[in-house]
Amino acid sequence: MASLDAEITVRQRNQVTLPSAIAEARNVKRGSRFIVHIDDHHPDVIFLRAIPRSYAGTLKGLFGTTTEEELAYVRGEQDWGQ
Repeated sequence: MASLDAEITVRQRNQVTLPSAIAEARNVKRGSRFIVHIDDHHPDVIFLRAIPRSYAGTLKGLFGTTTEEELAYVRGEQDWGQ
C-alpha cells in the first residue's frame, strides 16, 4: 500500500480515532505513542509520528528530565552536545 487517506472527526476532549485500515496498515495498537507536530508554515497540516515501541520508556532521563525536554530532543530542537 503506497498511500491511504481517511477522514476522521475530532470528538469530545479533542479525541480522534484512527480508522482501522490506518491502524492496521501501521500496526498501531492500544498504548501506541506518538509525537504530534505542527508548523506555522503549513497551518493545515498536523504531523503524527509514531514512537517505536522499542524506544518508548527506555533510557528515561537520558534526553532530558521533563517530557518537554525529551520531545525537544526527538524533534531535533535540543542540542545535547554543549
